[in-house]
Amino acid sequence: SMCSYLAANGCSMGHPKPYGCSMGHPKPYGCNMGHPQPYGCSMEHPQTYGCTMGHPQPYGCNMGHPKPYGCNMGHPQPYGCSMEHPQPYGCTMGHPQPYGCSMGHPQPYGCNMGHPQPYGCSVGHPQPYGCSMGHPQPYGCSMGHPQPYGCSMGHPQPYGCNMGHPQPYGCSM
Repeated sequence: SMCSYLAANGCSMGHPKPYGCSMGHPKPYGCNMGHPQPYGCSMEHPQTYGCTMGHPQPYGCNMGHPKPYGCNMGHPQPYGCSMEHPQPYGCTMGHPQPYGCSMGHPQPYGCNMGHPQPYGCSVGHPQPYGCSMGHPQPYGCSMGHPQPYGCSMGHPQPYGCNMGHPQPYGCSM
């Protein structure tokens, strides 16, 4: 029965078990509202590692979406999350981390919230090398369209583009 299943695997409406939780009391590993999970809990969705009703645990969750590394309810963790989309490396709610994210779109290298990083992004579109928000970088982008070499916002670079259309050399308006 469901009662015997729950008793064998977890929690029984207020009585702690070796794993699990009882209605909001954190335990080493968790359950959510009476349903055992292998690790963690979030209001309805299992997490790789977990939290219990907003109490942080070693690795995390954010508002029901699993992350590879995590945060919980806005508290930064070693690697990151962005409001809903996983990032390879990350940021947490606008706090920069070693490599980055841009407003929910993963980037190979990055920026976060307009702060340039070693290599770049352009307003949500990945670039091979780049610029971030109009600041030129070693090689470039133009207004969100990748170029082999480039310009950024009308500033010439070693090889070029014109207003988003690649050209073999140079750039003009």
